[in-house]
Amino acid sequence: MKLKRVFCLGIFLILLGGESVLGASFSYFDINHSIYESGNDVFRISFAIRNDNGSMIYQDVVKNIELIYDPSNSRIRYNTDNVVCETGQRFSGQYDSTKEEFVYFPETFIEYYGPVGSSLPSGEYLLRALVDIPPSGEQYIEIARQWDYFPVVLPVITYNSFDISNDGSGNFLLKWDAPEGLNDTTHSRICIKAYDQKRFVGDVFVRGVPTDLGRLFLPADIVQQVVQWGGDSYGIELNVRTNDSRERTYSKTKVITSLKGNIVGDVNNDGKIGLEEAINALQVLSSKE
Repeated sequence: MKLKRVFCLGIFLILLGGESVLGASFSYFDINHSIYESGNDVFRISFAIRNDNGSMIYQDVVKNIELIYDPSNSRIRYNTDNVVCETGQRFSGQYDSTKEEFVYFPETFIEYYGPVGSSLPSGEYLLRALVDIPPSGEQYIEIARQWDYFPVVLPVITYNSFDISNDGSGNFLLKWDAPEGLNDTTHSRICIKAYDQKRFVGDVFVRGVPTDLGRLFLPADIVQQVVQWGGDSYGIELNVRTNDSRERTYSKTKVITSLKGNIVGDVNNDGKIGLEEAINALQVLSSKE
């Protein structure tokens, strides 16, 4: 998808509460400031689109897009060429602080996101897109939102601190060096993206992780289902964000080729010690007699 600037010429849009009600509409529009371990410091936008019935559209329907600052006056347009669409299978996760455990559920997701510049002053922003949704065809949609920027300094967690392992039951374990004293104002999110020959196929996206927890538990049954997506590599990324998600820091992405790890004695590489491993151990022992 190549997103370019577009100009709405002679298009009449009916607006209600900042959203167009002509056919499709934006389901949300967010702005955030993101600092990366790699050194990038950018402002990003994210959004998704729904159809006439209010259902999410799980395919890329955007032909062009533009972001306009202070649309009633200066009308400064920002570069949106690097905004991309990502859609696929997902296991959404959440940390249950009461039970002190992670819970997961499957879903299909889509998100458009990307950087729009190194400076985004406070003010009103208008997001306008040209979309093509059968059978309605092409149409313009708009949404406006107020962006009030108050910088907050957050720690950047390095991917060098990631400690990845599997236990004997095939569960995936991730630990990292977590900062302390930030739980009241921030939380962490972890994303594990699956790729097949560099093509995105799905992810595990875990929200609401206490910033000082420093660990992730992915049960073996979820690991097995993610592996069945057919990915040949997995990118692990962690971010710390304020509770309103406006200020964020991102680790570099740690790339691994398997979620099953290297368990000693796991001869069939299924992430478990089972019957085949027991038979192999007996064979090894008998060959030494």
